[in-house]
Amino acid sequence: MKRSILIETITQSANNLKGPVLDLGFNNGRLSTSLLSSMINGKITPRPFYIYGDFSKEVKNSLGKATDIINESKNRFKLESKLTSIDLYRGSLPSINFVPSIAIVDCGSNTYNSIVSIYNKLLEGALIMFPSYNNDQFIHDQVDKFVSSNLIEKEFVVTDEFSYIKRGPVSKKLINKGIDRERSLNLT
Repeated sequence: MKRSILIETITQSANNLKGPVLDLGFNNGRLSTSLLSSMINGKITPRPFYIYGDFSKEVKNSLGKATDIINESKNRFKLESKLTSIDLYRGSLPSINFVPSIAIVDCGSNTYNSIVSIYNKLLEGALIMFPSYNNDQFIHDQVDKFVSSNLIEKEFVVTDEFSYIKRGPVSKKLINKGIDRERSLNLT
């Protein structure tokens, strides 16, 4: 299935939700570019983009692509969008004080923590997409760890292009991975 059609189909669950697209990591920006294209073609609801990435190195031309997406969102749709350079690979996570309808997570060693920081904020039907799931074993393992430790296998889908979590009922919160105790000792 062509990426644009796949994205339009998948994002229908989030189409009526308010909230921006959050892109943590950006890298080559494939998914953000496809989302913007679907917005321009009237296939999905236009929404602001909040893009966070390390634009000082790594992926050639990624800053230019990210800037183009932000400017197109602002100019075409008159939506307030934001581009922030941040080193997501070394543990820095931005403070997310909004509820994204679609989140794209592609930030290497910070993948698991990024998912944790976003998941409980999402409304039912919102998406977290992982563009590097199929070609980066570390990201693959981090996503699988999150999915299995939080018992959300039914919310997780793998495609040939990417994987994603479609947020289920909001009443289900993350499992608190604190100290496990089966019962207290009776010391009397």
